[in-house]
Amino acid sequence: MAELEGLLAELETVNAEVAQSRERLAGLQGVTLEELTHWDELWPTLNFPARELDSHLGLAVEHDRFRDSTRFRFDLPVMLNDVALVTVVFWVIEDGRVEACERPPVSVDVLIADDRVQPVSEVLFLADSGSIECRETAGTLRTEPGFAIYTPDLLRLAASNAAEGRINGIEFRISPQALRGLRAFAARLRP
Repeated sequence: MAELEGLLAELETVNAEVAQSRERLAGLQGVTLEELTHWDELWPTLNFPARELDSHLGLAVEHDRFRDSTRFRFDLPVMLNDVALVTVVFWVIEDGRVEACERPPVSVDVLIADDRVQPVSEVLFLADSGSIECRETAGTLRTEPGFAIYTPDLLRLAASNAAEGRINGIEFRISPQALRGLRAFAARLRP
């Protein structure tokens, strides 16, 4: 009986550690525990684009041998009057040396890589299917706030025929070439 009680106590400790890990993960990704719980059921139903091998689309897949992780990054040049204004960076990090995410992330980090528009207070996109708002997260290694976009919203944006965006009230159009690059990035988010 004492052995059974010991096993039950150990099981409770493990369950508490798992719950804490899930809460920490949810906090890091900026999602609720409910969203994280239902993600395993949701992601297989999402429509990911086919994988392209075009490296000229702004997609970077970089392995960090020191951390043994792979970073998938897409740089979206935001054009205003045919002059590059800022770069919107979409990125996600996966453990190990991989060609694609083993499990799609709940959300993708978004960074505005230009000090001329700091601090960033809003990041919005307009796709065929409606408005998409990036939510503010705890931030990155930099001091300004970070943003994230839910993977289903990123897929809606990537699948659109035409898309626009707005950063701090500055509106821009996303070129067809940039949408192809975003699709190539989104294709790497699934196994």
